[in-house]
Amino acid sequence: MKKVVIAAISLVLIMPLCAANELTSIRHNISSEKIRIVLDLSEETTFETTSVQNKLSIMIPWTNAKEELKTYKVLDAMIDSFVVSQNGTALKIDISPARPVKDRVFTLKEPYRIVIDLNRDMVQTPETQGTEEVAEYIEETDPEGPPATRSSLKHTNNISDGLSMFKVEQTIRDSRIKAFALLADPKKFDISPIMAVSNIKAKDGNNIFGSLMGFLGFSEDKGGKYSHFAKKTVPSFAKMMGALAAVNGSFFFADGTPVGALIINGQIISTPLMNRTALIMYKDGTASINSVKMNGYLKLKGDETLSFSGVNQPLKKDYIMVYTPDYQSTDPSGSSTNIVVENGKVTKITYGETKVPKNGFIVSALGLTGDVLKDRIKTGDEIKWFFMASPDLSSMEHVIAGGPRLVHSGKACVTSKEERFRNDVAKSRAARTAVGITGGGQLIFAVAGSATLNELARLMIDLGAYDAMNLDGGGSSAMVVNGSKVFGSGRPVSNAIVISKK
Repeated sequence: MKKVVIAAISLVLIMPLCAANELTSIRHNISSEKIRIVLDLSEETTFETTSVQNKLSIMIPWTNAKEELKTYKVLDAMIDSFVVSQNGTALKIDISPARPVKDRVFTLKEPYRIVIDLNRDMVQTPETQGTEEVAEYIEETDPEGPPATRSSLKHTNNISDGLSMFKVEQTIRDSRIKAFALLADPKKFDISPIMAVSNIKAKDGNNIFGSLMGFLGFSEDKGGKYSHFAKKTVPSFAKMMGALAAVNGSFFFADGTPVGALIINGQIISTPLMNRTALIMYKDGTASINSVKMNGYLKLKGDETLSFSGVNQPLKKDYIMVYTPDYQSTDPSGSSTNIVVENGKVTKITYGETKVPKNGFIVSALGLTGDVLKDRIKTGDEIKWFFMASPDLSSMEHVIAGGPRLVHSGKACVTSKEERFRNDVAKSRAARTAVGITGGGQLIFAVAGSATLNELARLMIDLGAYDAMNLDGGGSSAMVVNGSKVFGSGRPVSNAIVISKK
């Protein structure tokens, strides 16, 4: 009898070393009420849960995981990160929600599994209790009626691994907002602005890509005459690029000229306006929402420099503007002075509307400023243009301006006044398009019908945005998924943001 007991004890002691428990699979289900994550295990075991600063950790002793499960992802705007890791002989599951949520962890048997429920209802933590900003976005209550603000977030489908679509309904007092959102992983998709014009040029005037659409195997629209930039519908942009999804991009003038900064593949299409907010996508695959500062300089003979105001923006008094072939031709009023540069050398000086050469650029100014140009630059002079920028131009892949900012560090921050937006944008109720970035670096694109900017900020926070900004809206707002229009009137726009497989 004594020998049997000793043998049994020895068996218990060595079992964890030779037959560890195994995490065999992970499953999750997304609904409008909650996210349910299920951990399937090979046998019943104990585990420990801890929650620190809204991060839920589950430690399962004497347990291993299949290698493919260590890269498992839960793609939802409410989840910043889901990490499976080995901690010695224990398995650790770390879940970081984008905001404080109610969680519940329990077990089920036959087979044994650990179930984690993350409810979408936001809760107040000791750090946030009593703060007006958090309370505002949890629930506004009406003492004489039901809650004034209610949100419903429904996951509709996974378009592809790393790209999900959501349908959102939000009731704010008497207003009901319907919206659609895309959650995209920039590590798995190329996310970039695209234009309808050809000839994306390098900053020294040399044609790096040739015709952009010719490079991609497409031709320009032939139907409409335009003075500067062309326009296309968002479905046309998506079809042109073979994209899985697309939304409209920046504001633009009537002729299609982008309003503010637009950089595509490192090439400057247009420069910032009034320090407005932009989506910046870096060459290392990360993104941010911030303003871009750019100071332009002309390099003249003898290494002399002359500052200029911008690229491909409307010409104003006392401005010196550089126009590339994307802009087609200069000021048609007849009052501008134009320095025409081809292959790096000044070929002529003209007045009024002048076609921009395909192999160069034009430096243009009005009035006395134009006289300054004539005095300092002569036919035959070598001339180039360049920018000093923050962030550094060499680090930026794409930039698309918009504004105003909607969310900063997880809190509403609508900067309409600071970015000098007119009331038709700042205070109206209209269709809207927005882009946001989660704390985990994923991108959120949303389109909403009939919303104010404050409501749009609330919506982006509910979707999990840590930072967010407004894009062009009204009749320009549009979203296309898998070739089908999800939202929008079909108005032609100057540019769009497309999401394509790498």
